[in-house]
Amino acid sequence: MIINGNEIKEKVLDDVRSLAQGTAKRVCFVQFGSDEASAAFIKMKLRVADGLGIQADVIHKDPADTAEALLLMGEIIEKNYDGIVVQLPLPQHLDTDLIIDSIPTEMDIDILSEDAKAHYRAATTERVAPVAGAVQEILWENKIILIGKKIAVLGRGKLVGEPIIMLLDRQELPYTVIDITTPEEEKIKSIQEADVV
Repeated sequence: MIINGNEIKEKVLDDVRSLAQGTAKRVCFVQFGSDEASAAFIKMKLRVADGLGIQADVIHKDPADTAEALLLMGEIIEKNYDGIVVQLPLPQHLDTDLIIDSIPTEMDIDILSEDAKAHYRAATTERVAPVAGAVQEILWENKIILIGKKIAVLGRGKLVGEPIIMLLDRQELPYTVIDITTPEEEKIKSIQEADVV
């Protein structure tokens, strides 16, 4: 099946633009370190925010350690943004989990903190992690129903695999996770037998 991602993207942007009208939303993208891919992703996010009329700030710092990064996060949080994104990956000398968990749940756009994930799993929030939301939108737009399908999830990463797993768990759908610990024969078999990967 060939899916027109651009068409779906434009529809989602139109929906968000309608919701954002008449509001003055402020978001902050945080980059610790100098990862070039992270900087490129932030530029793309800034373009989208601008097109939606959302004020977006970028904080780019290179903290010496996790303690300094947490102090910087405290300063950012005090500015009362509507949403904060800490762009991953972080430099190896920083504790990613501690830094992500410092984001208040109501500001955690990516739903990466343990508290935000717990609210999502318990269905006490309507917010969805961006990747899981994108997958959900693709399924809806293409009238793909997952009930009764064999589903394979590739990886358990923070940004893609884990949010997809949480989405499937919340919908009580069975799935198989294939990651680097999965034996090669099992990987091939699971992918070949899957209706949805």
